[in-house]
Amino acid sequence: AHGTTVAGNAVSASAGDGIHISESHANTVVDNDSRDTHNDGFEIWDSGSEGEPIVFDGNVAEDNDWWGIVVSQSAYTTVANSQVHGNANDGIAVWSNSHHTSILDNDVSDNGRSGVIVVGGSHQNTIAGNVFAHNGRNGVVVADAGSELNVVVENEAMGNGDAGFAVGQADNNSLIDNVSTDNGVNG
Repeated sequence: AHGTTVAGNAVSASAGDGIHISESHANTVVDNDSRDTHNDGFEIWDSGSEGEPIVFDGNVAEDNDWWGIVVSQSAYTTVANSQVHGNANDGIAVWSNSHHTSILDNDVSDNGRSGVIVVGGSHQNTIAGNVFAHNGRNGVVVADAGSELNVVVENEAMGNGDAGFAVGQADNNSLIDNVSTDNGVNG
Protein backbone atom coordinates (compact mmCIF):
# COMPACT_ATOMS: atom_id res chain seq x y z
CA ALA A 1 0.00 0.00 0.00
CA HIS A 2 1.32 3.42 -0.91
CA GLY A 3 0.45 6.64 0.88
CA THR A 4 -1.19 4.85 3.80
CA THR A 5 -1.47 6.17 7.36
CA VAL A 6 -1.52 3.66 10.21
CA ALA A 7 -2.41 5.57 13.39
CA GLY A 8 -3.75 5.03 16.89
CA ASN A 9 -3.89 1.24 16.86
CA ALA A 10 -3.26 -1.10 19.79
CA VAL A 11 -2.07 -4.63 18.99
CA SER A 12 -1.37 -7.27 21.60
CA ALA A 13 -0.83 -11.02 21.78
CA SER A 14 -0.85 -11.47 17.98
CA ALA A 15 0.66 -14.63 16.52
CA GLY A 16 2.84 -12.63 14.08
CA ASP A 17 4.15 -9.07 13.85
CA GLY A 18 2.09 -6.40 15.56
CA ILE A 19 2.17 -4.11 12.49
CA HIS A 20 3.91 -5.12 9.26
CA ILE A 21 4.63 -2.68 6.41
CA SER A 22 5.81 -4.46 3.26
CA GLU A 23 6.76 -3.40 -0.28
CA SER A 24 5.29 0.06 0.00
CA HIS A 25 6.24 3.75 -0.03
CA ALA A 26 5.16 7.09 1.43
CA ASN A 27 3.53 5.60 4.53
CA THR A 28 3.06 7.16 7.96
CA VAL A 29 2.94 4.98 11.08
CA VAL A 30 2.13 7.09 14.17
CA ASP A 31 0.94 6.63 17.75
CA ASN A 32 0.51 2.85 17.61
CA ASP A 33 1.08 0.44 20.48
CA SER A 34 2.36 -3.10 19.82
CA ARG A 35 2.83 -5.31 22.89
CA ASP A 36 3.27 -8.98 23.70
CA THR A 37 3.27 -10.19 20.07
CA HIS A 38 4.80 -13.56 19.26
CA ASN A 39 7.04 -12.00 16.61
CA ASP A 40 8.24 -8.39 16.02
CA GLY A 41 6.35 -5.42 17.39
CA PHE A 42 6.74 -3.60 14.07
CA GLU A 43 8.42 -4.65 10.83
CA ILE A 44 9.16 -2.40 7.88
CA TRP A 45 10.28 -4.63 5.01
CA ASP A 46 11.36 -3.70 1.48
CA SER A 47 9.75 -0.27 1.75
CA GLY A 48 10.50 3.43 1.37
CA SER A 49 12.37 5.32 -1.33
CA GLU A 50 13.83 8.75 -1.93
CA GLY A 51 10.92 11.16 -2.08
CA GLU A 52 8.53 8.50 -0.74
CA PRO A 53 9.79 7.81 2.81
CA ILE A 54 8.34 5.76 5.63
CA VAL A 55 7.67 7.94 8.71
CA PHE A 56 7.42 6.01 11.94
CA ASP A 57 6.76 8.34 14.90
CA GLY A 58 5.49 8.13 18.48
CA ASN A 59 4.97 4.37 18.60
CA VAL A 60 5.38 1.89 21.46
CA ALA A 61 7.01 -1.54 20.97
CA GLU A 62 7.02 -3.40 24.27
CA ASP A 63 7.49 -6.98 25.52
CA ASN A 64 7.44 -8.61 22.06
CA ASP A 65 8.87 -12.11 21.65
CA TRP A 66 11.35 -11.13 18.91
CA TRP A 67 12.46 -7.58 18.03
CA GLY A 68 10.76 -4.33 18.91
CA ILE A 69 11.17 -2.63 15.52
CA VAL A 70 12.77 -4.14 12.40
CA VAL A 71 13.80 -2.11 9.34
CA SER A 72 14.82 -4.64 6.67
CA GLN A 73 15.76 -4.06 3.02
CA SER A 74 14.27 -0.58 3.31
CA ALA A 75 15.31 2.98 2.51
CA TYR A 76 14.49 6.50 3.66
CA THR A 77 12.78 5.40 6.84
CA THR A 78 12.58 7.54 10.00
CA VAL A 79 11.97 5.92 13.39
CA ALA A 80 11.45 8.74 15.90
CA ASN A 81 10.04 9.59 19.32
CA SER A 82 9.17 5.99 20.12
CA GLN A 83 9.33 3.85 23.27
CA VAL A 84 11.02 0.48 22.71
CA HIS A 85 11.16 -1.60 25.91
CA GLY A 86 11.43 -5.17 27.12
CA ASN A 87 11.62 -6.95 23.76
CA ALA A 88 13.28 -10.39 23.81
CA ASN A 89 15.92 -9.60 21.16
CA ASP A 90 17.20 -6.17 20.08
CA GLY A 91 15.07 -3.09 20.52
CA ILE A 92 15.59 -1.77 16.97
CA ALA A 93 17.23 -3.76 14.14
CA VAL A 94 18.36 -2.12 10.89
CA TRP A 95 19.56 -4.83 8.55
CA SER A 96 19.66 -6.41 5.09
CA ASN A 97 21.16 -3.48 3.18
CA SER A 98 18.80 -0.86 4.63
CA HIS A 99 19.99 2.67 3.98
CA HIS A 100 19.14 6.29 4.74
CA THR A 101 17.33 5.22 7.90
CA SER A 102 17.16 7.77 10.73
CA ILE A 103 16.76 6.54 14.31
CA LEU A 104 15.97 9.76 16.24
CA ASP A 105 15.02 10.68 19.81
CA ASN A 106 13.83 7.24 20.94
CA ASP A 107 13.86 5.68 24.41
CA VAL A 108 15.23 2.15 23.96
CA SER A 109 15.65 0.19 27.18
CA ASP A 110 15.46 -3.17 28.94
CA ASN A 111 15.64 -5.22 25.74
CA GLY A 112 17.13 -8.73 25.90
CA ARG A 113 20.00 -7.99 23.54
CA SER A 114 21.15 -4.60 22.21
CA GLY A 115 19.29 -1.31 21.99
CA VAL A 116 19.90 -0.93 18.25
CA ILE A 117 21.88 -3.01 15.76
CA VAL A 118 22.95 -1.96 12.27
CA VAL A 119 24.11 -5.03 10.32
CA GLY A 120 23.85 -6.87 7.02
CA GLY A 121 25.48 -4.22 4.85
CA SER A 122 23.18 -1.46 6.07
CA HIS A 123 24.75 1.88 5.23
CA GLN A 124 24.33 5.65 5.37
CA ASN A 125 22.07 5.54 8.42
CA THR A 126 21.88 8.08 11.26
CA ILE A 127 21.34 7.27 14.94
CA ALA A 128 20.93 10.51 16.92
CA GLY A 129 19.52 11.82 20.19
CA ASN A 130 18.44 8.45 21.59
CA VAL A 131 18.71 6.98 25.09
CA PHE A 132 19.84 3.34 25.31
CA ALA A 133 19.56 2.02 28.87
CA HIS A 134 19.76 -1.34 30.62
CA ASN A 135 19.77 -3.49 27.50
CA GLY A 136 21.17 -7.02 27.92
CA ARG A 137 24.12 -6.47 25.59
CA ASN A 138 25.11 -3.16 23.97
CA GLY A 139 23.47 0.20 23.59
CA VAL A 140 24.37 0.47 19.88
CA VAL A 141 26.11 -2.04 17.59
CA VAL A 142 27.31 -1.37 14.04
CA ALA A 143 28.83 -4.57 12.68
CA ASP A 144 29.92 -6.58 9.66
CA ALA A 145 31.32 -5.81 6.24
CA GLY A 146 29.36 -3.31 4.19
CA SER A 147 27.74 -1.65 7.19
CA GLU A 148 29.49 1.64 6.56
CA LEU A 149 29.00 5.40 6.43
CA ASN A 150 26.67 5.23 9.43
CA VAL A 151 26.66 8.17 11.85
CA VAL A 152 26.01 7.68 15.58
CA VAL A 153 25.77 11.12 17.18
CA GLU A 154 24.68 12.64 20.51
CA ASN A 155 23.19 9.50 22.03
CA GLU A 156 23.35 8.36 25.64
CA ALA A 157 24.05 4.75 26.64
CA MET A 158 23.91 3.72 30.28
CA GLY A 159 23.74 0.53 32.29
CA ASN A 160 23.89 -1.82 29.29
CA GLY A 161 25.31 -5.32 29.84
CA ASP A 162 28.27 -4.92 27.47
CA ALA A 163 29.46 -1.74 25.70
CA GLY A 164 27.56 1.49 25.34
CA PHE A 165 28.68 1.74 21.69
CA ALA A 166 30.31 -1.07 19.69
CA VAL A 167 31.66 -1.18 16.13
CA GLY A 168 32.93 -4.49 14.77
CA GLN A 169 34.21 -5.38 11.30
CA ALA A 170 32.45 -2.31 9.87
CA ASP A 171 34.56 0.38 8.20
CA ASN A 172 34.06 4.13 7.74
CA ASN A 173 31.49 4.80 10.46
CA SER A 174 31.37 7.87 12.72
CA LEU A 175 30.65 8.03 16.46
CA ILE A 176 30.40 11.68 17.54
CA ASP A 177 29.58 13.31 20.90
CA ASN A 178 27.96 10.26 22.49
CA VAL A 179 27.86 9.66 26.26
CA SER A 180 28.52 6.19 27.67
CA THR A 181 28.26 5.54 31.43
CA ASP A 182 28.03 2.52 33.73
CA ASN A 183 27.97 -0.09 30.96
CA GLY A 184 29.39 -3.57 31.57
CA VAL A 185 32.42 -3.09 29.31
CA ASN A 186 34.18 0.02 28.01
CA GLY A 187 32.16 2.51 30.07
